[in-house]
Amino acid sequence: MIEEFTTERLTGRRLSVDDFADLHALHQDAQVMAWLSIDGGVLTEEQTRQMLERGLEHWRAHDFGLWTLRTRDGNRFVGRAGLRRMMVEGCEEIELSYALGSDWWGQGLATEIGQAVVRLVFEALPIQSLATYTLPHNRASRRVMEKLGFVYERDIIHAQLPHVLYRLQRTRTSSMPPAPSTTAPLAQGAAARRHFLSCAQVRELDRRAVAEYGMSSLILMENAGRGAAEILLALGVHGPVAICCGKGNNGGDGLVIARHLLNAEIDVGIHLFAPPQNLTADADANLKAVQLAGASVEIWTTPDFSRLAAEFARAEWVVDALYGTGLQGAVRPPLDRVIAVMNASPARRFAVDIPSGLDGDTGEPQGATVRADHTATFVAPKIGFANPAAAAWLGEVHVIDIGVPRQLLESSVNS
Repeated sequence: MIEEFTTERLTGRRLSVDDFADLHALHQDAQVMAWLSIDGGVLTEEQTRQMLERGLEHWRAHDFGLWTLRTRDGNRFVGRAGLRRMMVEGCEEIELSYALGSDWWGQGLATEIGQAVVRLVFEALPIQSLATYTLPHNRASRRVMEKLGFVYERDIIHAQLPHVLYRLQRTRTSSMPPAPSTTAPLAQGAAARRHFLSCAQVRELDRRAVAEYGMSSLILMENAGRGAAEILLALGVHGPVAICCGKGNNGGDGLVIARHLLNAEIDVGIHLFAPPQNLTADADANLKAVQLAGASVEIWTTPDFSRLAAEFARAEWVVDALYGTGLQGAVRPPLDRVIAVMNASPARRFAVDIPSGLDGDTGEPQGATVRADHTATFVAPKIGFANPAAAAWLGEVHVIDIGVPRQLLESSVNS
């Protein structure tokens, strides 16, 4: 079995006796151990030594086991992940296991390392399935499992506590997203890039649709927001949904999403991060419409980050409609901290057009950037989406037709 591997941001190395101090620090992290220990408490040094020895023995007996995880940039300890042979209700299973320090939560690292480990396992071992389990209320862990392709199998009792068991079959890995470090570009070179548009091209399409074809910008916004809401409904949204809106047209798209989810009887909370008088005309029109429809709108001109974190923690989904493709430079305070709170929440994240903070032309983050599980992008994928590094921020990309005339779109694609 491979003793060392890398992903986009991490290096995994075979567990060794030299890892004791880092592992004990992980086991002293109360937020981590609330999910891992039987009583929810931190572990003593002796308990950590016992766990380390079991991990080393597992490698000696089976030639696979746990890896410690460190950042490729700076060699900082992140956590541990790997495989263990376990007895689950009398049956031997090979379990995918991971634990990351709480400072590293909300950055997509669990999914990144999970993808890498799963691929290593099925390439190196002649097994047909992997199992993993967690506490029923650990929504963040269950979301990672589902993103990796694991399917809920049944409720079990493990370590005297109720757990949910998930399984990944070898045949399902062909549809699993590849690990970020090995993701192939979506397109290469000028010819292949014809399916992608720059941010400036998309904005010009909007302008010409209004100026030359007589389309209403409100209609384009309506089509965009309704299409995004339909994707959320298709993904099985139940609510609550926290919709975070900025002052521009991206925020207006978010307000349209809110109205359509309300029509579908979904519990929606709108969080507006700008004074209403600062909204663009189209966003303001949709704010008035959703307020008349009875929506709850909270205006955060000076965010209370603790309360905001609590709002996001109770949400099933958080919708990012803060910034679109017009963002120039890094996200400025206080919205950079809003994004950090969003990323740290256990809710699934849905980006409107582009994750706020991501450069649509390069696919690189410009500072604080929303790490989305799904991105609903309008008209066409942006050129930056072809950058393999963008996958960690975009999640699954859905392209929405907002009604731009086909002739106009083709003229941009072919230019």
